[in-house]
Amino acid sequence: MVSKRDEAWVLRYVKSAKAETDVPDAIPEFVSQRRRWLNGSFFAGLHALLNFGHIFRSNHSIGRKFALMFEFLYNFINLIFTWFALVSSLT
Repeated sequence: MVSKRDEAWVLRYVKSAKAETDVPDAIPEFVSQRRRWLNGSFFAGLHALLNFGHIFRSNHSIGRKFALMFEFLYNFINLIFTWFALVSSLT
């Protein structure tokens, strides 16, 4: 999520957008790629959780702010369950 003071940015679907990726040739490359993606998504989620208050400084409507706070709560609970799932799988 991106939030900037006095802005109301919204993500939109762009049908003409294209993306490319390099497909891993071997299992170690695949595992490394997955680890990078998981680390990136974890820290992006953590950053969003730590900076959730920025939503209140944006120009989004009250309804959108409520929806984003609901998403924040969902992400926070998901992070807690993920953390404990990792711990319980190690014991």
